[in-house]
Amino acid sequence: MSVRRVVKRGRRHIAVAASTLAVMSFLSACGNSDEETTESGLTKITVLRSLSSGFEPLYLAEQAGCFEENGLEVTIKPGAGDTAQNIPSVLRGDAQFAITGSTGVINAAAEGLPVRAVSGLVSSPTDDPEQPRVSGVLVPADSPIQDITDLEGKTIGVTAAAGYSDLMIRWGIAEAGGDPQDVDVAALPMTSLVEAAQTGQVDAIGVFEPFMSAGLGAGMREVRGADISDHPGLVGTLIFSSDEYLKEHADTAEALVKALECGTEVANEDQDALHAVQREYTEVPDDFINNQAPLKHWTVNIDGDLFEEQASFMEELGFIANAPDADEMLWKNAPRP
Repeated sequence: MSVRRVVKRGRRHIAVAASTLAVMSFLSACGNSDEETTESGLTKITVLRSLSSGFEPLYLAEQAGCFEENGLEVTIKPGAGDTAQNIPSVLRGDAQFAITGSTGVINAAAEGLPVRAVSGLVSSPTDDPEQPRVSGVLVPADSPIQDITDLEGKTIGVTAAAGYSDLMIRWGIAEAGGDPQDVDVAALPMTSLVEAAQTGQVDAIGVFEPFMSAGLGAGMREVRGADISDHPGLVGTLIFSSDEYLKEHADTAEALVKALECGTEVANEDQDALHAVQREYTEVPDDFINNQAPLKHWTVNIDGDLFEEQASFMEELGFIANAPDADEMLWKNAPRP
């Protein structure tokens, strides 16, 4: 296994964004926003999911009949490993909706791409400070890294450079008084991160549940201070669509939000059903899935103020040139707290 890409300075991403903006804008002009229906009158849509985690409410909504109850027939397909790459697929019309991290929509809005967040999926719990950690930084048990600022000058494995884990790690370092720019990140598949740390390819890794439990179960330990739980109410994973589709099919988007609200309720209340989805669609061993502490971080709500705070920090890091405001990132009917 090899590390695919290492990035240190955030400002590199502005140049990358500029080179992709024209291409994605062209794709948006080519998208097809027409809708199809089944013989029974259900509206057919396709949703691209993430490959590692955060998608569980989609399958739970499907299993509980939430989609059909809201007039939808939903095809769930695996999307890109870096969920920000789902954006061109939606702009082309390959899918009507897709999952990405919050940073994916922030980046898109900063680049002027016509997409909006429609619904949340994963946010930090706000009503229980004792809730289990949703995500975090793990290191090998014998690592000299003890504190979040010890990550300065180190290489950290994440699923995407300038993505969600990258941002949260740098945010944690900054809040602890360190230099958030003095970090190298290596982009790797979520399923390869634990091995990369154990074999010394990276010094630490940024992971989400259920992969966090898998890493802890493999003998790794957590370095506190870079978790979504450190920012109560902050959205981590969400569903987005194109402006064109949302303008023409607002009723379908609202139906999807209602179905996802049903799916997130099941995820919060039925751990057995949640774990069954994780066993089927992730590569985490059953023992680690079964031994997870109960997680109740699933919600459709997106806090616009915290979304803007994320964007502002991305601007400070140089990940984006200008931080968009909430109205540029959120669909007007997106559920909020």
